[in-house]
This record gives sequence, C-alpha cells and structure tokens, in this order.
Amino acid sequence: MDELDCCNEANTASKEWLTTKEACDYFKVSQPALKRLRERGEVEYKRIGKSFRYLRV
Repeated sequence: MDELDCCNEANTASKEWLTTKEACDYFKVSQPALKRLRERGEVEYKRIGKSFRYLRV
C-alpha cells in the first residue's frame, strides 16, 4: 500500500497546478467564469487552505 501512495504522490507532483490568476489567463476566462467551471466540475482543481489550484491540461 505504501508503494501505491508513493506513486500517486509522484503523479500529483509531476502535474502542473495553476493559481487562480494563472488559470484565468490560461483558460482565457474571468474569475467568476472560472468559479462556475469549478462548480460544474468542468476543470480539475484542488483546494489548499483557502485557495484553489487548477490542473493545466
């Protein structure tokens, strides 16, 4: 099980995560539009504390 956890962590680390501002620039949308995409499940994201990170695809 530890090996599986290790591999999952490595996969997550190799992905590029964007801040909200970077994601808005990358997807060419406003912050409210990015929030709607997040709420609809149309972008992959993770929450870190009070902020969000978005997966660059």
